[in-house]
Amino acid sequence: MSKLLVRLNHFLAELCGWLLCVVMIFIFSDFVSRGLGHPLFGVAELAMFAMVAAVYLGLAHCEEVRAHVRVEAVLTRLPPIVQDYLNILGYLVATVIIGIVTYAVFLNTLSSIDSNEAIAGVVPLVIYPVKIIMCVALCVYFAQLCLHTLGYVRVLFAKDDASG
Repeated sequence: MSKLLVRLNHFLAELCGWLLCVVMIFIFSDFVSRGLGHPLFGVAELAMFAMVAAVYLGLAHCEEVRAHVRVEAVLTRLPPIVQDYLNILGYLVATVIIGIVTYAVFLNTLSSIDSNEAIAGVVPLVIYPVKIIMCVALCVYFAQLCLHTLGYVRVLFAKDDASG
C-alpha cells in the first residue's frame, strides 16, 4: 500500500507542476489577448480552476515528505517522549479533520454533479470536474495522513515495549 501511495503522490506532484505551466499559459494568453483588444472569455476562470487543482493535488506529496508548516520552537525544547505524544496527537487531529473535510467535499461534489453546477458568464463553466479532482486529491491526502499516523503510533508503542 505504501509503495502505491508513494507512486501516486509522485504522479500527482508531477501533474501539479504541469498544471502550473497550464496556469501560466492561460494567464499569459489572457494578458496578450486583452492587450490586442480581443479578450478570451473564460480563460481567467480556467486558470483559477487549474490553480485550485494544482494546490489540492500537491497536498499528499507535501505530507509524504513532511513539508507542511509546523511550529517547532516549543516542541524541540520538550523531552523526546512528550514530542512523540504531541506528534501523535497532532496527526490524530489532522487525520480526523481531513477525514471530515474529505467527506464534506465528497457530498458537495455529488451535489454539484447532480445540479450540473456552473459559473455563470459569457462562457458558462461547469464546476464539478474541479470538485472531483479536489475530492480525489483529499482522499489521497487522507490516506497519506493515516499512514503517517499509524507509523507514529507504531514507533511510540515499540519504544514503550522496549523500555517497559
